[in-house]
Amino acid sequence: MPKSLMIVCDETVDKYARYLQQLVSASDDEEGKQVGTKDGSVVAAINSEKEYEASKAKYASSNYILFMGDSKTAKDSRANMVEKFNKCGMHYGWLGRQAYMYADPSECKKENMEEFESISSEYGKVFESASNDNAAEKFVLEKAYDESEGPAKIAAGLARLALGRVALIAELTQDLVNEVTGNKDARDRLYTMATLILYMDGLSEFMDA
Repeated sequence: MPKSLMIVCDETVDKYARYLQQLVSASDDEEGKQVGTKDGSVVAAINSEKEYEASKAKYASSNYILFMGDSKTAKDSRANMVEKFNKCGMHYGWLGRQAYMYADPSECKKENMEEFESISSEYGKVFESASNDNAAEKFVLEKAYDESEGPAKIAAGLARLALGRVALIAELTQDLVNEVTGNKDARDRLYTMATLILYMDGLSEFMDA
């Protein structure tokens, strides 16, 4: 009989809860090799934090619960859990039958962007380079005007863009990196990868608790 996993999240991370639910339901085991959780061994349901708070008194210690995100409910719930994974702003861990997963874009700095790209490639995820995004050009120009740094700043920005290299990111301050890649995009990439890594490497161990 499959084990039941309840994923508790708010609307800001519902997308990744659904992604984990899809991964769990996929028949992706290969011949002689288990991929993520064993096919058919886990059934995942998603509850909003409001639903969880309204009925948490009914849940027994035997229930498998995953708190996803960085809300107050998630933070309070993971306070005493043991961290099992922490790389490039991606975190997950558990204690007993309760687990957590969240991502913090502020921890993914320019110094470890190469590590994040390597991790993504290892798990078969390749994200488009921000230096090839039209948003990068738009940002450099707008930043120059907003800060009133004049033609020299604009020219420097265009020169870097003309190089068409990832070096554009490396040369900017961390604040600029966050804006060029887009805080929203950076967060999405981190949560997507954290969800995939939890599924591939952590969920089976947690569900065996």
